[in-house]
Amino acid sequence: MHTPRIFTSKSDSGYCYSGTASTAYRDTLCAELKAGSISRDDFLGNLQECLRELRGIFDRVSQVDSDVTDLVARTAYIESLVEIVRIESSVLEEDLVGKLRNIVQHLYDTLHVCAAVTCNKDKLRNPEFVERETHLQMAQACGIIVNSIAMLNCCAQVADSQATAVDTGCDTAVIPAINASLSTHLHAKCAAMLGCLKSETRAVSREHRKAVLRAVRHYAEIARKVAELFDPDMVPCFRHRTENCLNMILDAVESDATECEAMLRRDGKSLMRLSLATEARIALCHNLDQYVRKSEAVSTAQPCATVCINALIQTVGNLLRVYREYAASGEGEHSFACSIGRCIQVIRDNVYPRVSSHECGEAIGAHVAHKVCLRLCEVSNELENIMPELLVNTRISSEWYRMAMCNLAEASSAWKSATEAYLHVPEQPEPSPSEPSTSAQALACTSSELEDAQVLAYRPRTPSGDIEPPSKRSRSA
Repeated sequence: MHTPRIFTSKSDSGYCYSGTASTAYRDTLCAELKAGSISRDDFLGNLQECLRELRGIFDRVSQVDSDVTDLVARTAYIESLVEIVRIESSVLEEDLVGKLRNIVQHLYDTLHVCAAVTCNKDKLRNPEFVERETHLQMAQACGIIVNSIAMLNCCAQVADSQATAVDTGCDTAVIPAINASLSTHLHAKCAAMLGCLKSETRAVSREHRKAVLRAVRHYAEIARKVAELFDPDMVPCFRHRTENCLNMILDAVESDATECEAMLRRDGKSLMRLSLATEARIALCHNLDQYVRKSEAVSTAQPCATVCINALIQTVGNLLRVYREYAASGEGEHSFACSIGRCIQVIRDNVYPRVSSHECGEAIGAHVAHKVCLRLCEVSNELENIMPELLVNTRISSEWYRMAMCNLAEASSAWKSATEAYLHVPEQPEPSPSEPSTSAQALACTSSELEDAQVLAYRPRTPSGDIEPPSKRSRSA
């Protein structure tokens, strides 16, 4: 039986899916169906194989987790629906799209329950549950459901392109923004949680803190898999289902992370990472509103970040996606991967805190204005040394790289515009010159980095725990 392989690297970790839960499996079958090199009957036959494997996973997990028992029956019912469609579609085409959409609705219900069951902190803190790799089996199940939904949507498109036609104009930019914001949010949240392991508090055992971090990382991987359903060809009636499922998982991340965040009150660097995670979640909410065509009157999202902050969020997110391709393939030590990892670190821990402080209305001075420009220039120079045509998985990585470079240029331009008055003042020399840079030495955390992070003020939050709206910050950007 396939289960996701866990990969780890200096800057990230995650799941690498295989078999029927992999992106490659789904994309290959859908491409063959669109090209006409596989019949609809054979395509639905492959889908039935996926569902049989899914039912087998739920059957095994239900022996140790009674909450999964209902999912066995659900999957068996969906299998029967696919069998009916497979038989009928060979004779008549009447209302085929409607029948396929009905199956998709049932699969979304199953995905929501499956994600809710696996995003359970009590189970993930149970050593027996983890030793049996039950959480990995459930991750595989989520992957199969996501692929099944995408495959059925593809089948409906091929069956009747007019009935499933979608205006994809705005989605061209929105979907990459969703993925980048989500990547930054999850990365910054997990990076901040690492500070809990370094905390000297004895109120919470180290083993408990490790269990919380493991749970948060697991939720993050489930969220990334669900996010694969953000597709410009997805019909509007299913878009809110993906949004609701993703938000449920992200709320679980927030709930578990809160338990350890109290330990970070004196850790300036971790607090700024939490601030970045919050900003990225706000940006994500706005992107999701656009994707599901939600009007401003209905939207509950907070005011979005300024141009510079948003561009930094997009830059980090797109770079992370390229980096994960290297990490997942076991090439985390590749020179390109190391360069990208250093650039992510500099933006996250050195550039963002200073930009955030400025936008909160704090006086930064000419030195900080020049320093941010210098760091952005260093990051840009290091990234320009990367040849996109030589990146791993070039077809998709080169596009993420291109978007990251555009986002970085946008952030630099916005910062120069916001601090124009400071940039005309000559930079004064700094007493302690050692700061994080994109050089190899940046991989080691220097004492001056820690001092910088602790001196920078953490962004104030409202009583509800939300970030202070940008309307109260400097509007010079």
